[in-house]
Amino acid sequence: MTKLINRTIADRWEDGLLIGNGKIGLALYGNPHITYLDFTVQDLFLKGNQMQKLPYLAPYLEELRSIIDMQGYREGIRYFYERAQEQGYKGLTMSDPFIPAARFLIEIKQASIENYQRITDFQNGMIQVTYDSSIGGKVEETLFASKKENCIFGKIKSEKPLTGSIIPVNWKEIKMEEKITVAANGKLKWEHRYQDQTGYDVIWSIDSTDGRIISKRDSLMFHDSTTIYFTIQCVEKNREERQVRCYEKAVIEHKKSFSKKFNAVKLLLTDEQGTIYLEEVLSEMRTRKQITPVFMQLFYQASRYIIQSMANGIPTLQGIWSGTLHPAWSGDYTFDTNVQLAISSLASSGYFAEYRSFFERLKKYYPDFRENAQSYYGCHGFLVPAHASTTAKHVHWNEEWPLIFWISGAGWLAYFYHEYWHYTKDAAFLKHECIPFYEEVLAFYLDFAQCKEGKLRLSPSYSAENGMGDNTTMDIAIVKSVLKYYIEAKTCLGEEVAKIYKQFYKQIPPYRLLEDGGIAEWLDPRTVENDNHRHFSNLYPLFQTKEINQDTPELWESAKIAFRKRMDSWLNNIEGDTTSSHGRMHAAMCAISLEQTKEVTESLEALVLENAFMDSLATAHYRDKNIFNVDANGSLPKVIHDCLIYSEHEDSSVTILKTVPYFLSRGKATGICLPDNFYVQALEWDIEKGDVSITLEQKENRFPNLNLGNQYHVKKETTHLKQLNKNMWQYTWTCTFDTWEKR
Repeated sequence: MTKLINRTIADRWEDGLLIGNGKIGLALYGNPHITYLDFTVQDLFLKGNQMQKLPYLAPYLEELRSIIDMQGYREGIRYFYERAQEQGYKGLTMSDPFIPAARFLIEIKQASIENYQRITDFQNGMIQVTYDSSIGGKVEETLFASKKENCIFGKIKSEKPLTGSIIPVNWKEIKMEEKITVAANGKLKWEHRYQDQTGYDVIWSIDSTDGRIISKRDSLMFHDSTTIYFTIQCVEKNREERQVRCYEKAVIEHKKSFSKKFNAVKLLLTDEQGTIYLEEVLSEMRTRKQITPVFMQLFYQASRYIIQSMANGIPTLQGIWSGTLHPAWSGDYTFDTNVQLAISSLASSGYFAEYRSFFERLKKYYPDFRENAQSYYGCHGFLVPAHASTTAKHVHWNEEWPLIFWISGAGWLAYFYHEYWHYTKDAAFLKHECIPFYEEVLAFYLDFAQCKEGKLRLSPSYSAENGMGDNTTMDIAIVKSVLKYYIEAKTCLGEEVAKIYKQFYKQIPPYRLLEDGGIAEWLDPRTVENDNHRHFSNLYPLFQTKEINQDTPELWESAKIAFRKRMDSWLNNIEGDTTSSHGRMHAAMCAISLEQTKEVTESLEALVLENAFMDSLATAHYRDKNIFNVDANGSLPKVIHDCLIYSEHEDSSVTILKTVPYFLSRGKATGICLPDNFYVQALEWDIEKGDVSITLEQKENRFPNLNLGNQYHVKKETTHLKQLNKNMWQYTWTCTFDTWEKR
């Protein structure tokens, strides 16, 4: 099942077919008479935000802290906000929105249509629309986004001649000037200029056809054509279009490169089947009111396809696709949970080149991160805002949304530097990328933190979108983890760790436990807990850093209590604050860490059975296909990988079948990556039969301890070690088991 086939027409861009090469993308939707192509470009935001000057509030930090101590956080944020307004701050400002580069429609003269199909070829990175037309006979429209050529290639082929037009749809956006030029050689150039006179051009070129091309004032017409080849590309203002290869040569290279990367990781949950239609799969699932293995396999493949198609740089809320100038939350880079989820499967899926591009893109924001820290708090180092697009300057805050007090952003990003190193063991990356980033993160905390009675105090502090209070659990967990990453990195490279970092680590206070034993969201006893919330910030040391684990029994039990309250108050509460998919995915990650299969199942059922996905299986932020959002696509492969094979907090321990929902009860997985350069050559399992076998490969004769999840009892196990060549070892572990309930 490497193709997703849908027989319904998409009447909005969110349900369109998707292609992308990481730098450009396209959504295709509409009907055979009028097909829309929304062409998108990475980092393309509608310029218009003039708030480039941050208020200088550093001199007011001590007074802010005094007000917080004496009058509380609500008065503190009011004071800080008023000081900002006195300097011209206009209040909470949305980022410049992520927008399509251009929208084209293909208008084809048709009569009756039969056998309509929309196809996404996951393996080859292509989309196709096919149908039978009373005028054109069998018609096929095929498109792909070439990474090598960095353009969209398209082909329209019919049995009988067709006549139609390619028409650009003017945005009529006052913040942008547009000009369309049509040349006689089948080229249409669409100029876009921002108010600052920067801009870009989108060029549609009919490269060849067996019919006639007629150039009109603002469109191209093809007449009596059975085969049409075209390209779409974007170039910077006043740049010439790139010369690209012909379709037939480009498609061969594209299929080869895309399929090689896509096929590197596979998940099989059902027997191989022929043609599968999405409508039939959904009908069966909704009849059963259960997720089927067939659907989960499709969903997993679609998610990996989306990750591969968008992965280059930082993913926006919408990945690399858009069909509106007014996306929810500006469709921007949202760093308080969404970006982190969107990149969370890169390591285990082996997308390491794409992972590196994320770090490289982040560097462009370093000056803004430093300015945020200096302007607001007089600190060195990085202060990462919740939202960024054309700028990462921190202007998205006010009294209602005090995101200026959210100081976790840079430290959370530090986790991913550590993860990349943990998986690749790239010493050069550790020295030249990890350590400098850790030092910027710690520079901020060293300047910002106070020491009260020998313990660290972070004030102001904010638990993402849930409330203010000193020393959020997430902040404390992040400071602790980044210090550990830094000390580990310096030690690994044989470099001395300055005393200030060791002293700082000793000042970290313990987490606060509530009367019921659960871990609190804030260490500050003045705060009031709110468990009816989609963010799982107080469980960050459980789902992200694995600091809380079975070797920390008291915290392990407190995390169970806190997680149960979140599930009861939010995910399983019909009156919960939202149905956001990022909350569902973090719930699943927490449940996996706690080895709670029922709760993993509930989290993924909430996503799937409440229809939080589009026709393409791109995920939605809310239930019922509401708001295109790729967070859950970006994290779904990781969740599935962790259910099946989970690297514990100690490198030497891996749990097989840690939490296995019913729709993952048997199958085979290949190509999954683990920390320390371990590679899963094959994992096969069958819960009903009580069989599991895993083969790992590594460049050293050093393999982890393998164990089963806590719900299983090992009956018999065998191991086999083999040296494949001088550079590769192979370790196979085979086990038969039953559940404790069956004993």
